[in-house]
Amino acid sequence: MQSNNFREPRRSILVSIATIPFLGAEFTGFLAVLFDRGKIFRFGTYNLSRFKILDLSSNSVHLRIQKGDLLLFIKAEKPTNNQSKTAMMNAPTKGLMSARCAETIQGQILARVFKIKGGSEPLLVFSDTGSSAGLEIMGKKEDF
Repeated sequence: MQSNNFREPRRSILVSIATIPFLGAEFTGFLAVLFDRGKIFRFGTYNLSRFKILDLSSNSVHLRIQKGDLLLFIKAEKPTNNQSKTAMMNAPTKGLMSARCAETIQGQILARVFKIKGGSEPLLVFSDTGSSAGLEIMGKKEDF
């Protein structure tokens, strides 16, 4: 998923979760980058961040991502009205481009970042909604 069209200017988000082949095995890897007016929040497998899929359907995904004292919550949705358009795209599965997925550029992404302080309520440090979002949702919750 990706959006550069937030309510506030100079904000963007990119999130990708995938099965990564590595040395004859595979693992689930992910990357999430949130840009907020010059500040960059980086989450990913490479920096020991962790993610959990809270809810997943063919039209929406709700994620919880944590790195240290930062929590990123994402709710991304495809439009469900008859006006929405999707494109059927080839997608990788087991090293081949044999899967098909419906991708839209009319999605919406709600992103919220909280800073956790020991024993006190989490502090909201970012909250905004991106529209005109590129969104592709594949797989089942059990796959991750």
